[in-house]
Amino acid sequence: MSLSIPCIKSRADEKVSPGVETTFLQQLVHLDGKSKAAVVLGEINKNYVVTPDIDRLLQDLFINGGMTPGDKEWEEHKQKFRRARAEGGPGLMKMEMD
Repeated sequence: MSLSIPCIKSRADEKVSPGVETTFLQQLVHLDGKSKAAVVLGEINKNYVVTPDIDRLLQDLFINGGMTPGDKEWEEHKQKFRRARAEGGPGLMKMEMD
C-alpha cells in the first residue's frame, strides 16, 4: 500500500524542500496509545524537510515579551483559574483522613 499526499501546505514562515532519498523501506505508522496498537498507513516514497524561519520566530518572541504562544495560553488558563477561585468556584481542597 502506498500513501500519496498531493500537496504540502506550509506557513509563510516555513521553507519546504526535498529531503534525502531513502535507500531502505520506510513506513508511516500511527501509534494509538489508548488501545496500544500500531497501524501501518503506507510506504514513504518521498521525504521533505520543513525549516522554520528562526529570525521571524525570534522576532515574534521579542514582540510578545519573550512569551511563546504556549506560554500565553498557559498564562490565560492560570488567570481564568484564579478568577474562578476568587468567585468561589471549584479549586484545590485539602483532604483530611480520619
